[in-house]
Amino acid sequence: MTIKGELSDGRSIKLHAAYGILRIPELPFEDEGLIETNPEITEILLGMSAIRRLQTTIDGCKRLLTMERC
Repeated sequence: MTIKGELSDGRSIKLHAAYGILRIPELPFEDEGLIETNPEITEILLGMSAIRRLQTTIDGCKRLLTMERC
């Protein structure tokens, strides 16, 4: 399945979507749903479904990201 996605910088790109499971064993965290990708994407992008289930803290000064389950 191909869908249209919008990046945080406003660009629109075509995404290829397939059903799958995102696992982060260190938390432990698991989220089922559509996984969307494009050959141009070089980073993992979490959607709102996953973000709503995680408490995330970003410290830009220390270049540190911490996450834990809600």
